[in-house]
Amino acid sequence: MQEIKIKVRGREYTLNNNSDKYDRAKKDAGENATPEKILAHYDKLGGLIKDEDGNKIENGLFWQKEREHLVKKIVSDLDERERFREDFLKYLREEKSNYARLVLQENLISYNVISLLIFIQSIINLDCISNSHLFETKIWIKLSSKKLQKETLGKLIHFLSVFLNDSMLVSDLENFNSMRNDITHKALHKYRKFNELHNDSKKVTILGEKIINNLETTMKNIANLSKESMIKEIKATDLIRDSRILINENFKKLEARLRKIEKRLKKSKKK
Repeated sequence: MQEIKIKVRGREYTLNNNSDKYDRAKKDAGENATPEKILAHYDKLGGLIKDEDGNKIENGLFWQKEREHLVKKIVSDLDERERFREDFLKYLREEKSNYARLVLQENLISYNVISLLIFIQSIINLDCISNSHLFETKIWIKLSSKKLQKETLGKLIHFLSVFLNDSMLVSDLENFNSMRNDITHKALHKYRKFNELHNDSKKVTILGEKIINNLETTMKNIANLSKESMIKEIKATDLIRDSRILINENFKKLEARLRKIEKRLKKSKKK
């Protein structure tokens, strides 16, 4: 069995790559991760850890510290985004031109959808979703904020639909995107008078305002659930299916969606 030495805070620990746990930990920790972060993810996977004297260290200690750090960062990032969102929203609502408001709304809605996707990913990856056997296998979601920023609003809505299946919010987003495209992509072909463009833009901005409010409510509901109910005593080795948490209303059909994804992944691997 291959032994791996790793130094964290001046102390040396011995790990192994049994069941590829060390390789998986490095992958989960991310590119350029510190030894401390790798050790935490290895600990989360229940890997064998020995101290300098060869004594086995009980799993949980290192991942718990990393998890607390991640939770604090999530809440901090959320608070920072919320302050920026409020400033942007104030500027948007002071804009007099309906067409300009439409463009500003699209930016804010895309920003909020990405924020919601990243936040949902963080909750799932922290094993903070369900108090029941939600998944057949462990789910680890990898979304990149930088990559999401390059996607169209339509693609972002498609990603969100995985988690908010049959949601009225997703339906409103799809309508907004379709109506917005019809105006911004065809303005010079479709219109002959600016007041027609102004009036059509107003119709879309009314829906956009509803979506912005609903996105805000959805984000706050999930954030409050995360802070008040999801941050519980969860063992470092818990899988998602072991976590003792209530599911937010917006996640009602997440189980069925992810089971389908799991089946597709299994079929693609067999091929």
